[in-house]
Amino acid sequence: MNIQIDPKVLSRAIRACAIASFNPPKSARADDRHALRGVLLQALRGGQLDVVGTDGQWLARYRAGVSIVSTTTCNGAVIEPASVKPLCAWLDMHGDDELVRIDFGPVAEARSERGNVLAFATRDADQYPRYEQVIPDNAHGKGAPVVGFDGALLSEVVEAFRVASDVKRGRMMPLTFEFGAEAEDPVIVTCPSAPDMIAIVMPLRQPAVGQYSIKTERA
Repeated sequence: MNIQIDPKVLSRAIRACAIASFNPPKSARADDRHALRGVLLQALRGGQLDVVGTDGQWLARYRAGVSIVSTTTCNGAVIEPASVKPLCAWLDMHGDDELVRIDFGPVAEARSERGNVLAFATRDADQYPRYEQVIPDNAHGKGAPVVGFDGALLSEVVEAFRVASDVKRGRMMPLTFEFGAEAEDPVIVTCPSAPDMIAIVMPLRQPAVGQYSIKTERA
């Protein structure tokens, strides 16, 4: 798979979704899930690219417009955790007036129009969860019961939207929560400042003793 994309858009999308991914220090937990590490890049029809990160408790998806140069049997790849920061730093070096080309293969390469090249580590996307099956339909019922959220998790969601919208810390950033009919249904979180991104959050069924949480109720 080969794509062309605005480097600033791709960097912002990767950094935002990396907050949700199952990377260190999260991966130091006993329930280590290697398949969730890293950030997924998945090419879609119609010149779109999904950038996805998840740790199994919540999921961030950023959908960006791209120029798909070519596709093969592999139309997706997972950026390994160790490559996220170097790749984003390389992307941030380039301006809005040029596109970068990303070539996925045995060794992935990012190449700018000026000839700058960065090789970075990826793995096949076959083992990554079918994230589209986690995203619920918008036909959520009304009158949802009280829903609990883990405070640390919610902080990650807010930080991901801040990165995706390029809003500075300390600025107000409204979030919209769309609840399901049942307390355990996934919650869709959106932000007007980051219209290309959504977050899917799994609520707490029973907060653990001593665990900080907040509760939100449909108005």
